[in-house]
Amino acid sequence: MKRIRLIVDLSGLRSAVRLMGAERIVVDPIAAGGRGPWNPPAWEPIDEELKEGKEIGLREVGHPNGVLEYEGRQVVLYIPDHGWRVGAALRNGERGKRIHVAWCRTLKEMEKRGRYERYVITTRTGPEFPVSGQDEMGKIVRGEAGLMVCKNCLKFLRYKGYTGGSGPVWQGFSLIEFYDGYSTFFPRMPTRWAGAPEGYAEDWVQVSRSYRESKSWKCEECGVSLDDEQQLLQVHHRNGVKNDNSESNLKAVCLLCHKREPDHGHMKVNPGDYKKIQRRRKRQGLLDNLSWGDVERLVDPGAGGAVARLASARAEIPELGWEVTNNAGRRVAEPELAWPKRKVGVAIGDGDQRGMRAAGWKGLRVHRVTPPDESVPPELLGSDLGAAPF
Repeated sequence: MKRIRLIVDLSGLRSAVRLMGAERIVVDPIAAGGRGPWNPPAWEPIDEELKEGKEIGLREVGHPNGVLEYEGRQVVLYIPDHGWRVGAALRNGERGKRIHVAWCRTLKEMEKRGRYERYVITTRTGPEFPVSGQDEMGKIVRGEAGLMVCKNCLKFLRYKGYTGGSGPVWQGFSLIEFYDGYSTFFPRMPTRWAGAPEGYAEDWVQVSRSYRESKSWKCEECGVSLDDEQQLLQVHHRNGVKNDNSESNLKAVCLLCHKREPDHGHMKVNPGDYKKIQRRRKRQGLLDNLSWGDVERLVDPGAGGAVARLASARAEIPELGWEVTNNAGRRVAEPELAWPKRKVGVAIGDGDQRGMRAAGWKGLRVHRVTPPDESVPPELLGSDLGAAPF
């Protein structure tokens, strides 16, 4: 292939910038809270289509981990057609049909009855969704309603420990928070900012780097050392005031611990970064002799439902950050939860599941553990039946 050399003259642009009196800003995406070298996939036509809503057959929607997805994107599924109930739904979203976020009992029953053609999938984050129907005179009515999430979906995932009812987990459900909580399940994620975030002091880049350096690039919450992956360590403001950079208000935290800080559930962590941190926690001895409470605190939030289910079933406490290797000693999988003695693991991605099976392990997916209407797979109930739940 012949290479073409391009020569671009930007002198005119630089002159215009000088005339405007603009200051030169050097952005450190690591210190600013960005993702460092990670670049999100490019926007594709399907992204625009899903944003607007795409009619689809239910069997075309994937659910490899119990969470609904389409072509690598996390999606919501719902029925726009509300018939004569559309007026009630527009007045009060609780009286409308539910939005679905997981492969719950309701969708399974709908599939069996062949009623999947009425659904639309979307990547909207709400709080309102387009609905339509007819009034008592047969006139077409259209609008947007604040539809509520399906309770069976939350129960299926044990989202935030949900087991049923109309309590705060259901009433306060946020799609944005839900999407972010499962961000490690999906390779495609929205772009984050690449500069000093709004509300931060002008010298935040320097302050952040100096503080993290003073802590030897170590997370003050879990203790993981990230001197070789400095972009995975950030600085948190303890009191929430972003321009208060007094040392007592700062805290160096890894991406995973930062996400667990109050009001930081919106933070996204891509799968690669998550595994890098867990790998280092394991190698540094931070994942040894854990309790169920430790597991719940250190595991991927998307696997929280599975952890709660196993803990309540008094299963043997798993290993975190375990690296499954083949006969040649090459790493082939990193399951979310692992029981090395029995060669059993629970994975989020299908790649880890395939890797475990290739290495002679029993590889299960997270959604196999979560459903409340199904028994816990027996291979996960080991001899440690006396382990107390957290």
